[in-house]
Amino acid sequence: MLSCVACNLLFTGILLEKNYDMTSIQLSSEAEYFCEILGLESTNVCDGVIYPHVDVLSYIIDNKKEVNSQQICSLIMKCDQGNETFNWTIDIPDGTPAEKVKPEFVYFTGDLVSHRVWGTSPEFNGNIIKKAMGLFAEKLGNIPVYPILGNHEAHPVNLYAPLDTSEDEISSDWLYDVILDTWTEHDWLDKEAVKKTILAGGYYTVKTARGLRLIVLNNNVCSRENWWNLYNSEDPYGQLKWLADTLLEAEKNKEIVHILYHIQTSSCIGSWGRAYNQILKRFQNTIAAQFNGHTHRDQFFIHYDNDTNENNMSTPIGVTFNGGSLMPDEANPNYKILSIDANSFNVKDFETYTFDLDEANKNQKIDWIKLYSFKDSFHVDSLSPADLSDLVINKMKNDTVVDLYNRFFYRGSSKANQTYVGRDLRCQILLTVEGEADMCNHL
Repeated sequence: MLSCVACNLLFTGILLEKNYDMTSIQLSSEAEYFCEILGLESTNVCDGVIYPHVDVLSYIIDNKKEVNSQQICSLIMKCDQGNETFNWTIDIPDGTPAEKVKPEFVYFTGDLVSHRVWGTSPEFNGNIIKKAMGLFAEKLGNIPVYPILGNHEAHPVNLYAPLDTSEDEISSDWLYDVILDTWTEHDWLDKEAVKKTILAGGYYTVKTARGLRLIVLNNNVCSRENWWNLYNSEDPYGQLKWLADTLLEAEKNKEIVHILYHIQTSSCIGSWGRAYNQILKRFQNTIAAQFNGHTHRDQFFIHYDNDTNENNMSTPIGVTFNGGSLMPDEANPNYKILSIDANSFNVKDFETYTFDLDEANKNQKIDWIKLYSFKDSFHVDSLSPADLSDLVINKMKNDTVVDLYNRFFYRGSSKANQTYVGRDLRCQILLTVEGEADMCNHL
């Protein structure tokens, strides 16, 4: 792992050489050399990943003024000392949260494409997306599927380009064309209704048969692994502004909303995460639940309003439920069945289903089992932000409760590399904005 000092030295050298008209091929060769000599990745991975990324970085350097090593290292390694490049805000509609009103489908939370990031291409990724959507339609019949983009759908991985980049080698337009066709092919979405926003950045909104409004974001743009944030990090695609406007319209129409996105907001650039949290605070009584993917773990995240009371505690205003993953990645595969209140659209409970991958490989047979019900296992009154906050801050002081959460986190896998344990595991739940871990002080 590079230090911030080493990162700045490395990219200072690369920028100097770029300014002396070193070609992309020469820059790629040099970057591959340092990738290997510093042991950042294997030779195979270094060779496969660096070349397409250099094209993007070269474009950014050529087309944006004053790109420097501090900005680059601030983006990819959080070396933010004094750097204001990624410190921006957006305007939120005035008003107070709407009065809370009481008033079937599949959420797919992204990452269809192989994680062999050195072997992807637009053609490869596009074919995987088309095949997977066809299988969903074949196996699920008339049940609508509401998909979102993951960071692995893009090529190169993680990179979602601005709409003003027209060069085929670096543009993301091919991906938006693919998903517009495949996501609307099976009558899950009305093509004309979602065309504008899908082509503008891979996001959309739809009202389900039960009257629930879904807002689906492509928040992969906010990731520090998206090099395009060097080019322009301020609300890529105007998506947060669109989110706030769509929520305001939903509030006026007394609609209840579920929000779907891929990357947990704590992995976003801080300004994006803070702006999202402000929107969540403003529309907390319109948003009944949020769902994400990316981490491959069975977990949840609690959002707080950051206004402290006399006990220096913030009020919980929302919960994001992670779908887990079919990809094993040190955990057994899983899917979840959510119980949603028919009037409020709040999450009443969920059950996680899994199978033992060791046994499945040995017996060449998959036996799905119900691993647990959240309410039954953790003995909570509800899955509301307040009750889940109490679970994490108070009830998880008991090591037995933490151990149970940790077991479900990896779906009972014997291969689990338990990176997060004890207080760190609990703190991760409370961290939804990069660098803002004040709630962890209460653990």
